[in-house]
Amino acid sequence: MFSFRRSSPRLSDRSGRMPGPAPAALATVAALLAVAPAAGHAAVTFYTTQFAFQSVSTTTVEATFEALPGGVNTASPIAQGLINFSSTLNALPFYILKPGNPGDACCTFPHVTSAYLTGNGNEDWDMTFFGGPNTAVGFDYISNNTGITVTVFDGANAQIGATTISTQNVAGYLGIVSTVPIGRVHVFSLELAPPDAQHSAIDNVAIGIEGDLPALPTSWGFLKTTYR
Repeated sequence: MFSFRRSSPRLSDRSGRMPGPAPAALATVAALLAVAPAAGHAAVTFYTTQFAFQSVSTTTVEATFEALPGGVNTASPIAQGLINFSSTLNALPFYILKPGNPGDACCTFPHVTSAYLTGNGNEDWDMTFFGGPNTAVGFDYISNNTGITVTVFDGANAQIGATTISTQNVAGYLGIVSTVPIGRVHVFSLELAPPDAQHSAIDNVAIGIEGDLPALPTSWGFLKTTYR
């Protein structure tokens, strides 16, 4: 016959003092704290492939534009999931490209294979976010013959990063990862006058968080249970 006896945890050593945390626990907490950026400093990293972006972030696609009518100029704002797209360029600043519609056939190279958001005139709009905080944003893009500039702002509307997609007439991916919450992303692309007018456009916009770090332990009981 075997018997098992559960020992109660010891709250003090023979001297009556509370034991300190295990060295491994302290090292783990210190390592997790070390990844946090210093207050007032933001770092933004841009990724040019979806694979690279997804390897450092956890995101959900919120905007696909599939449910919106294609081929017509559209008013601002446009809400898609947890993302708001807004522009003050003109009264109808957006246009939804769909395969074979007039804006795709005449002026988008390469042609779209799904619904994409573009501009009625210049592409000149903001992406803002419901909920959050979000520290990662990624999307598919098609560039026109002038390129695309993407500018990133924090929650206080201070610019924290910018990049330019200078390669013309390509389909690609742009991922943005920040060490502080992203408050706004501005997209700009110049549309030339006809017959040289072409569209830049975006699709499959995903938002989420940087990395996949475990939460910091929140109690001494958690540390005792995990590391004893």
